[in-house]
Amino acid sequence: MGRIELALQTSGRKPVVSASLIVAFVALGAIGLVFGVWRHPPADATVVPLTIGFFAIMGLSLFPIFRIVSRRHVFVEDGELVMVTGVGTKKLALAHLRARGIEVVDLRQRREFVPRMRLWAASMPGLNAGWFTLRNGEKAFCIVTEQNRVSYLRSATDNVSVLLSLENPERLKALLQP
Repeated sequence: MGRIELALQTSGRKPVVSASLIVAFVALGAIGLVFGVWRHPPADATVVPLTIGFFAIMGLSLFPIFRIVSRRHVFVEDGELVMVTGVGTKKLALAHLRARGIEVVDLRQRREFVPRMRLWAASMPGLNAGWFTLRNGEKAFCIVTEQNRVSYLRSATDNVSVLLSLENPERLKALLQP
């Protein structure tokens, strides 16, 4: 069996837009600061290079956000479900997921499955990706882009839950069949 890609739902709230807004705010701050320094030069000349360095570091620190947004995908390969985010990769054997199967839930109604606390994750409007603690206390690896149709899986041996916003959860359900 080769690699089988599982498409994720696209969010109505695009994470790229959120990340772009963050970049725009940093850029506007830098432009405002440059304009202010140009109009009213500071008495201490070391302020200018420090300020430029600060905004350069701020600008470079935004690249991981775009990496997280662009790298998320899910596939099945060699009998394992592989989930990739910009903050981590998790592999789970399909055999460990078969016992409990897959349940499609609406997080707006089933609040116990809502990702609550980030452990090693990224969260922005339209995307929760990485390790979270759910409201019910379970540790879960999540790639959630939409709340209305989320595939919930639980590993029988690893004590890990998985939340995925799959475009077609039935495809994964068929792959879980022995």
